[in-house]
Amino acid sequence: MFSVDSRILFAKWDCLPDHRRCTPARPIVEAEGPGLFHVLLPAQLEWGVSVPNPAAATPVISAAKGTACLDRTPESCSGPEGKGIPGGGTLLMPSKPAGALIVKNQRWAHLVLRQ
Repeated sequence: MFSVDSRILFAKWDCLPDHRRCTPARPIVEAEGPGLFHVLLPAQLEWGVSVPNPAAATPVISAAKGTACLDRTPESCSGPEGKGIPGGGTLLMPSKPAGALIVKNQRWAHLVLRQ
């Protein structure tokens, strides 16, 4: 006798068409406690998402993971740290490489995974 155990997990969002991996069309923010959020950022947006930060405290990003591709070639892909040398004045954050996860801190913390 054989036993098969399988589990299928479905994404909580619709996937964009023509992408090799399931990419959400919009950012997803789930509050997990006071001042604590789980954020899923699609890389196609200039500024991905804003979360409340009324005290303008410095945001702490933990366990950042994922892949952003600047075009459709595998060589253009990187993780949250970006890829290559700092991008210079043409990017939103000149001191970071293209594709890096960056934060703009005001009364709302703005997170983005693309420059």
